[in-house]
Order: sequence, then structure tokens, then C-alpha cells
Amino acid sequence: MRSLFSLFSAKPKKLKKPKTWKKKIREAQLSFGVSILHGVLPHTKEVPMPAYVKTVYSAATDHAGLDQHNETAVGDHKGVVSDRKFGFNNVGTSAVVISDGGLLWRPTTAITIRVKIGGNAADTAAGTGAQTIRVYGVNSDWEEIFEDIILAGASVSSATTEAFLRVTRAKVLTAGSGEVNVAAIDIETSDGVTDIALIAAGLGQTEIGHIAVPAGRVLLIEAATIFADTSKTADVNIWVGDPANSVKRSIGRIIGISGEVVLKAFAPDIFEEKMDLWVEGVVSSGTDGISVWIDYLLVEVG
Repeated sequence: MRSLFSLFSAKPKKLKKPKTWKKKIREAQLSFGVSILHGVLPHTKEVPMPAYVKTVYSAATDHAGLDQHNETAVGDHKGVVSDRKFGFNNVGTSAVVISDGGLLWRPTTAITIRVKIGGNAADTAAGTGAQTIRVYGVNSDWEEIFEDIILAGASVSSATTEAFLRVTRAKVLTAGSGEVNVAAIDIETSDGVTDIALIAAGLGQTEIGHIAVPAGRVLLIEAATIFADTSKTADVNIWVGDPANSVKRSIGRIIGISGEVVLKAFAPDIFEEKMDLWVEGVVSSGTDGISVWIDYLLVEVG
């Protein structure tokens, strides 16, 4: 199995770096335990150093005993967000997105959204199931937004006030005695034309193998974990989309997966603001479930 991540298994050649960046690079290495912001990939020529990080490390509090990644998670590293996206889908012999329902929504224009008609009567404002959900995403300027939607059982919900350009996650925010959604919650555009995302029955959160990089940040992928049933083999493709130029490219194909594969980068891939990253998969025969976890950092730029 080969992917772009495998290129990082060997230590890259030592390269000259602009003196003004030495301190920032060292801070990044100390902060995250990885080599980032070097401006090059292994075996490629050196390129000018971009002004990626506004604040690499500024610890307001020292949480003794935590490693640097956990310090980031609890907010010690200002300007840096540590997160994990996870996706799941039952896939067949044609490539589909690793998300519930195979949904990947990448419109060119922002629009308000709502919960689709056809849910369960218990998933309503005063019901025993899910009562409200919170939807996260970005607006037309790629700024991070969220909005809460009150569920209406089997009826369509009211539309959001915010217009979404991407939906990256949705979760049950409040629930009745059942604690979770009874039926699937389908999120669609407010005109009823396009399905956007799905919270599967009983899960309480979407499973979307998709990251949208907000404005003012860069994305650093640190690791990806892929799970496939051992009774079959699966092929996975990791894609990056550049909406501004209407192009997408593969950053790694992993072939013949059976069981668990963990991909770790020696130096994380760096993706600029206003870009998409998602995962697609296919199995050798029949259908099978594929899960993917993506561990990443969002770093404030300036």
C-alpha cells in the first residue's frame, strides 16, 4: 500500500531556511513534536517560506503531565485548534464518499438549510428523542458559523437564519428521556432540492469524512486511520478540492486495505484556507463498511 503519507516515513534532506523563520520553525517543532512550516515536501525543491502561522505557541497555562497535542486540545496553544473528523459509510464496488449516506455538499453559493420532512414523531421540541440539533459549517466568506434547529418530528423544520456554504458537522444538542435521535435526521437546503448531511438513527452526530478549511487558517493533517472489514479488501482515495480554481486532486491512494491502517506524516501536509478535504472508498466485492478518522490541526494565519 502506498500513499503520499508514506513519503514522510524517511527523514527529508536538510534544507536552508530563511533566518527570520528559524525561531518559528523551532517553536512549531517544540509545540507539536513534528516538523512543520518547512515550505517543502521531501524530494522537492525549496520554495519561499509562506507566512503561515500568526501565533504558533503561546501557553497561558502549563498543564503539567500533558503532551503538546493535549495541551493544544485544552487551549494552551493560542491560535491552534486540534480536532478529529470521522466518517463512515457502507460502500460498494463504485467509489463513494465516506460519510453517512455518501453525502458530500460543496456548493458554489451559500444557502439556508433545514431538517427534511419524514423524521420520527419522537424527535421534536417536546419529544422523548432529539429535540434540537446544532449544525456547524462556514458561510459565504468561509467564516466558521453554527446554528441550532428545533426539530418538528415528521414535519419539516424551519429554515436557518444563517446561509451555509459548507456543513462540516451536526449533532443532537438537546433530547428527551431517550437521550438521542430515534430516527435519521436528514439535513437539506431550505428549497428542498439538495440533501446535505445525515445524522443516522441513534447516533446523535453526523459521520462526515470531510473538512472545510475556514478563512484565516491552514489545515495540517497529522494522521489518518482507516478501518475496513477483514473479509474483503478496500481501496481509499483522499481528495483535496480547491473551489476557487474548480479543481480537485488526490493526495494519496491506499490500496488493498483489510483491517486497520494508520497513516502518520513525518511532516504534516499543509492546506490553505478555503479548501476541502474528503475521503472516498470502494470495496472489492459486495458491500462493506469503511470508517476513517482524520486527526488534524487548524492553525491561525497572519
